[in-house]
Amino acid sequence: DGPTISWLGVASLLREHLGELAAAAPTEEVPGDDLPPLVIHNERAKAELGFAPRPAKTTIFETLDDMRDRGMLSPRD
Repeated sequence: DGPTISWLGVASLLREHLGELAAAAPTEEVPGDDLPPLVIHNERAKAELGFAPRPAKTTIFETLDDMRDRGMLSPRD
C-alpha cells in the first residue's frame, strides 16, 4: 500500500538492498514520453474483505531475499 513506485524507484530499491548484485539496475529514466500515473484503488477490498496490503518496499525486499536464498541472483561477470 502507499504511493506508486516507478520502475526507476524499484531499481533504486534493488541497489539499496542488494548492493553489487544490482549493479546493472538503471540509474536514470529512459528518454521518452511520460506514462500516465498508475492508479490502484483498494479501498473496497480493505473495507469489504479486511484486506491489509503490505508496503511495496517490504514486498520487494522479501522477494529479493527469497530469490537470493534460492540462488536465483548472482553477480554479473
